[in-house]
Amino acid sequence: MQFFGSQEKLVNLEYKLFLEIREKIAKEILRIQKTAEIVATLDVLTSFANVAETLNYVMPEVDNSGEIVIEEGRHPSIEKMLSARKLCSK
Repeated sequence: MQFFGSQEKLVNLEYKLFLEIREKIAKEILRIQKTAEIVATLDVLTSFANVAETLNYVMPEVDNSGEIVIEEGRHPSIEKMLSARKLCSK
């Protein structure tokens, strides 16, 4: 019978610890959410940088002239379609 009493005490202790941890996390929820938002932004920007490097993209020059001049512009979707056609025709 002592085993069952010990088991019950252990379950109660685990539950108490769970509640304490949950409380501590709840107090830091805004900080955790802000950190998650920053990490997500870094993840997206890193992915953009990797794609730009892999596909040899360059940063556009932007000014206040009101004109849009595209030299040697490429559209990513068209590039994919063209490269897929090249592979199929070989």
